[in-house]
Amino acid sequence: MFDPIGISHLGPIAVTVRDAIAMLDVLAPGSRFGAALDAPTPTLRVRVLKSSPLVDVDPEIGAAVDDVARRLGDQRDIGAMPGAIADFVPVMARMLARVPLLPGMGRLLEPATRWLRAQGAGVSAADARAVADRAIARMAAWWGDADVVIAPTVAQPPPRVGQFAHLSGEATFHAAAAYAAFTAPFNLTGQPALTIPWGTTSAGLPIGVQLVGRNNTDAMLLALADRLLSRA
Repeated sequence: MFDPIGISHLGPIAVTVRDAIAMLDVLAPGSRFGAALDAPTPTLRVRVLKSSPLVDVDPEIGAAVDDVARRLGDQRDIGAMPGAIADFVPVMARMLARVPLLPGMGRLLEPATRWLRAQGAGVSAADARAVADRAIARMAAWWGDADVVIAPTVAQPPPRVGQFAHLSGEATFHAAAAYAAFTAPFNLTGQPALTIPWGTTSAGLPIGVQLVGRNNTDAMLLALADRLLSRA
């Protein structure tokens, strides 16, 4: 069992939100994702997340987050998200450590992947599950009464090609972790989350804004994304 808590999934890739909704209705007979498009938008408690102990948010990306929040009529800050890289390492490391390799393939792995596999050698499924359960409890306490949290998808512009080439496997992992600071925690909690394109930086690079909901609010979140994009 490579993934003890279900943070990896197989699913469709869609060009539009409505395409994704249509596919979900096919994959989950009896679901009502499509019906949510015609339902009135509920009054939502929206919170803004732009603070992480792992990374500072680029001003242009932060402005995009604020713009989405303004369109939803709420700009209250929820404060820094709890947790640290150590919360995610045991789960990811266990997954990678248990992926079988053909003879000789190990030398072809990236240094960060080799480091993670080594970290996961002694992590059991129960260990990984306990890490995830603690993260879920911390997230629930921090989340409070929010219905939707608006956050960056990636907080900084992408690194330049070769920027991490001189780093060790462990250092590469930690450098790359800053780019997942606002997404990886929700992989652990299992909450529905999606990213929408929201403009570009002054350098012409695309900006993504993330919408995160409570558990089992997938349909509402998809409908909200569709309405935001149709009015952008």
